[in-house]
Amino acid sequence: MILGTIGTSAVEPFTVTDEANNLISGISPSAFSIDLFDPKGINVNTQIDINIDEYINGHYKISFVPNKTGMWFLVVYHPLYFPWGKSDDIQVYKSGIDKISDNLLEVLGLVHSNIFIDNPIYDGDGNLTSARVRIYSVPESVSTNNDVIGTYEITSPGSGPGKFTTWKQIKV
Repeated sequence: MILGTIGTSAVEPFTVTDEANNLISGISPSAFSIDLFDPKGINVNTQIDINIDEYINGHYKISFVPNKTGMWFLVVYHPLYFPWGKSDDIQVYKSGIDKISDNLLEVLGLVHSNIFIDNPIYDGDGNLTSARVRIYSVPESVSTNNDVIGTYEITSPGSGPGKFTTWKQIKV
């Protein structure tokens, strides 16, 4: 199974060999036929641009840009070498694994892991009314300008000594 992201080229590699397991290179892309099914099971091979290119020496790749999240199904056929088809699933997500990883680091920071608060402003009653909050990917960088994964501004208007009316934290 391959992982993909909406709007980013999904690439499925495959190899062509003969009965003696010799790699077959130089096959024209037009010699292959393709079925590409979207997550609803609809064959979209005529609605989406699909490319076949040879890497080198009988190793090829199919690429297309998915436009929906979910499980796609791809089958490539060659009338001589694999008329039964070679197939694979492509799981397509809204965003990539790197983005998920970044989001998890940010959540860790928001639950007070590797956090630093500075630039405080207080009102006449001594209440903190605003400050900057930064979260870091590694503890060694806390309070520096290195490895910052998120910067936030907090505001909390005071309503008397030791009281605030609201607390707002926004990413800047």
